[in-house]
Amino acid sequence: MIAFISLGSNLPIWRAGEGLSPVDLVRLAAAYLDQVPQTRLLAASGLYRSAPVGPGRQRPYINAVAAAQTRLSANDLLAALHSIEQALGRTRALAWQARPIDLDLLDYDGDIVSSDGPWRLALNRPWPPHVSAASAVIAQQRALRLPHPRLDQRNFVLQPLAELCPNWVHPISQLTALQLLRQVKGGPLTRLGPLTF
Repeated sequence: MIAFISLGSNLPIWRAGEGLSPVDLVRLAAAYLDQVPQTRLLAASGLYRSAPVGPGRQRPYINAVAAAQTRLSANDLLAALHSIEQALGRTRALAWQARPIDLDLLDYDGDIVSSDGPWRLALNRPWPPHVSAASAVIAQQRALRLPHPRLDQRNFVLQPLAELCPNWVHPISQLTALQLLRQVKGGPLTRLGPLTF
């Protein structure tokens, strides 16, 4: 299965005696994503700087989109994304808050899923140490929704997606990433260079 994943960060952190910028965190998240069992990172867009969305004053975001080939189910892949977020210091206390990393499952092989069911991470998965099931928020309930419900409203997701795969088709609207990008309004984006990891 082919999955498209957005990566974003606007909160630097101090980790293992080293300061990590939002650019560093997006790159590190991509490297961690490439190490998820039964998953291989195929390609990634460039890095983009965008204005923050939501209330309050926040730093600009660094955004990118990656394509991965995976044999994990959509639920297990989503669980791995949340585990990577937690390993990189993300907490889910408030909506729209600044965050060291934000990983969203945008599309999973064109599937359409609208689920209110529980989200759980299997304890017996062979995750690498930094993507540990023991460190995941196992008790949280997460609903898997595909494609991501706000994907077609966010230029900071659509621009890197269109760069990576301009002919990607939204499973519901049947519009390509480029067509959706032309329809959406959003703040200015600045391309910073490639996403290397």
